[in-house]
Amino acid sequence: MRVVYSNPKDHGLTMLEALVVVFSLFILVITLLASVSAPRLRTALGCVSQLKQTGQAFQAWEADHRGQFPMAVSVTNGGAMELALRGDAAGVFQVLSNEFKSPKILVCPADKASRSAAGFRLAGTNVSYFVNADSPGSNHSLLAGDANLSIGGARVPAGRLEVPSNQAVLWFPGRHKWYGNVGLTDGSVTGLGNSDLTRSLRSGASCLLIP
Repeated sequence: MRVVYSNPKDHGLTMLEALVVVFSLFILVITLLASVSAPRLRTALGCVSQLKQTGQAFQAWEADHRGQFPMAVSVTNGGAMELALRGDAAGVFQVLSNEFKSPKILVCPADKASRSAAGFRLAGTNVSYFVNADSPGSNHSLLAGDANLSIGGARVPAGRLEVPSNQAVLWFPGRHKWYGNVGLTDGSVTGLGNSDLTRSLRSGASCLLIP
């Protein structure tokens, strides 16, 4: 009888085959990650775009009112000062309605609790963004941002929020997870984590209008 010896090396993968397998797995992982991340990325970019358009609306209004934002102009002169004093964020945006192409701009794509208004009859449920009641015109200060804020683990309710100096104001999870977007008076938008948010509010705002 003839004995046949097998060589284990004959049954292994060659270097080229191993590289092909690794590359195929890499492509599969990248594809899966892209399919999961793409919707979230589109939502985040949509929010940034809408905050930029919101900033442009403030700038256009400011240009027609001697460098002042609605929060600093009386209602009798077409502004929203009295509305801001009672914490009516939607009322401030209502004053800007002629500067918006659509009320959809005021609803963040990731905000499942708010809905776009029919026309420009705005209520708090038609707005996703806070307004900095102290924001001056012609500056690089904080103007508006995602309104899902929390203090001590509890979500900040609608109305005027006097920014505390002894407690951190953080993002309430659910909209952009643990970060959010804020717009500045120069029209730029930036994403902030929790620590940066607290620092930004303490240095540039004492009162926010929450829809």
